[in-house]
Amino acid sequence: MKLGTVLGCAFPLMLMASGTGSDDLAALLEEANRGVASAGLNLDYTTSVVSVLEHDQLFRLGLNTLFEALSIMPGVETSISQFGVKKVIVRGLDNPNTFTFDKTRLVLDGVPIETAFLSNTATFLELPVGIIERIEVLRGPASAYFGSGAFNGVISVTTRHSEADGSGLFFGGGSYAYRMGGGRIFAPLGAETSLQADVYLQRSDKFLYAGDDFVPDYIYDPGTGAVPFLRASESNERLNDYSVGMSLQHRGWSLKSRLKSRESGNYYGWNERLELDTDPRNIERYFFAEGGYEAPVGSATTLHTTLAYSYYDLDVEAQDYYHDSAAGVWIPYRFSVNESEDRFRVESRLKSRAVEGNAIEAGVLWQRIAERSNEISDTLTPYGDRPLVEEGLRRDNLALYLRDDWDVSRKFGLLLAARGDYYAKEKRFYPSLQVGALYTPDDRWQFKLNYGHAFRVPSWVEQYSVDYGPGDGTRAGNPSLTAETTETFEAIAIFKQDTGQRLQLNSYYALQRDVLDIDDKPAEGGYRNWPSRTSAGFEMAYDAMLLAQDHLNLSLSYTHTTYQTAGSGIEQLMPTAALWMTKGYYVHYMTPLFSLSLLAKYIGERPYNREFEARAGSSNLSPYLTLDTTLAYVSPAHWSLMISMKNLTDADVHYPSYYSRHPGGLPREGRNFLITAEYRF
Repeated sequence: MKLGTVLGCAFPLMLMASGTGSDDLAALLEEANRGVASAGLNLDYTTSVVSVLEHDQLFRLGLNTLFEALSIMPGVETSISQFGVKKVIVRGLDNPNTFTFDKTRLVLDGVPIETAFLSNTATFLELPVGIIERIEVLRGPASAYFGSGAFNGVISVTTRHSEADGSGLFFGGGSYAYRMGGGRIFAPLGAETSLQADVYLQRSDKFLYAGDDFVPDYIYDPGTGAVPFLRASESNERLNDYSVGMSLQHRGWSLKSRLKSRESGNYYGWNERLELDTDPRNIERYFFAEGGYEAPVGSATTLHTTLAYSYYDLDVEAQDYYHDSAAGVWIPYRFSVNESEDRFRVESRLKSRAVEGNAIEAGVLWQRIAERSNEISDTLTPYGDRPLVEEGLRRDNLALYLRDDWDVSRKFGLLLAARGDYYAKEKRFYPSLQVGALYTPDDRWQFKLNYGHAFRVPSWVEQYSVDYGPGDGTRAGNPSLTAETTETFEAIAIFKQDTGQRLQLNSYYALQRDVLDIDDKPAEGGYRNWPSRTSAGFEMAYDAMLLAQDHLNLSLSYTHTTYQTAGSGIEQLMPTAALWMTKGYYVHYMTPLFSLSLLAKYIGERPYNREFEARAGSSNLSPYLTLDTTLAYVSPAHWSLMISMKNLTDADVHYPSYYSRHPGGLPREGRNFLITAEYRF
């Protein structure tokens, strides 16, 4: 379907907004503003670009997980690697030849989630909507506040831990033998003390038809002779996922903790060749605990100090194939990767409004990430069990930052933020900066200009992978790597009406330097700092209440991101990112209790990776349009029920192929359904 067709359907709905309106959306947005401001992000009142989804919206749209919710955000594209690692691509910035190394920072209940091994936080993307109160996505650089990893965006998730959320149970099921259940509790323990806790478990036996392209032509096992590929040609996406979280508040004291565990199958295989068996063997565990104390320092100043610990563990068992070119056969072999690490963090943050018109924040942070153990082993090479990265790695980071939101006048405001990060092992200092201006001539218009300089330090795999010699099968680390940086310029215009309409237009230009990516020129391959990439584009977001309290949301995104291929150095468009995306939803409130929604996503054509253009059939990945519809019942008392049909037209949805080995991409779900319910005490 052409982009013009999508827009042709959307704009008549936008024109309907000139009729009857409502103050409900304005109240919703104002509430979102307060929530965003408390998390350090913003929607209208400072200079960054932020989109917000509340729990009620998530439920009425039939969205089941954080990953699904992110897919409908403007300027955000979701994908997976061939191995099943979920990816969030903001404004087209990606590393198409890797399946890790995020360019966004995830913050969960104010706690930053971070790993040094792969710089990847995909473990938490399957959090179910049943425990989520609000999702906020900042698009653009934010290292001046959040440090490394906030390279091109921040995802802030707030779980349902307020008294208003109460206590309750949630459960559901759907296609692919999906089943989910959990609960949450809010318990006042006194006038100034409360306890919140939640738990959930979700499972599925999901297999998707992959096609014969993912099956090796002829398999030979030296021990048993020829081995036929006996199982179905399906990706193995079995899932066993659970989490337990807790938050204790007492006056100025707080304690937060969460354990998250995810076990899944290996999807399309390590190198896009299906494995011979289907045992789930990809396991990730993440635990964090953070204690904090906030105390007043004078009449307009507070000091907030936190002490945090987190633990990450990765355990992969997989099977791949070695191609014997002389015999013309594929020989299967097994390998495993294990890694665990600790993280300690101490942070003290001073917030002050003592200077009239200024919201000043200053802070100091120290953290240490330490490798506890790591190992790779296989049945193919002569190297045996060995460390994948250097043993005993430790990354000490000291940071100082200062931020001022300054109301210069009633109509004009400034944001000034600066941060410096020093990394002791590499003996490198990385500055971050953000400067923004906000002009509000009247109640309808707002104009913003924003500049940001951000960075991402190399992961341990990129920097310290050990090279054992020919045939090792892993990429060599590069200890001399420096952080990749980005400079982004943004211009934003917002028009609001008291009828509940809101139109936002963003344009941006980003220049990346010292880009971290693979280098296929050495015999075994490795990592290097590439000189530069650019990303430019615009985003439109429209939100309105129509006629009988119906809710319309539309977004249009265009991004033009350059990429330099790893082996031949060809300049091309980013091969894993769509140039055009159009998304929208319409929620019709049939009664105060019942709603019917339609959710549409159009993801445009994605360029193929010209690094592999010699492979037969290389072509751009086809665009797709999906339509979901959801019937929801939301009672103000106890029960809520949602029935959702997804991909109604059974559209062919494919994610980009990792090595362009499969020109058609990685097949995804066709038509499927989901039913969830919630009971509040």
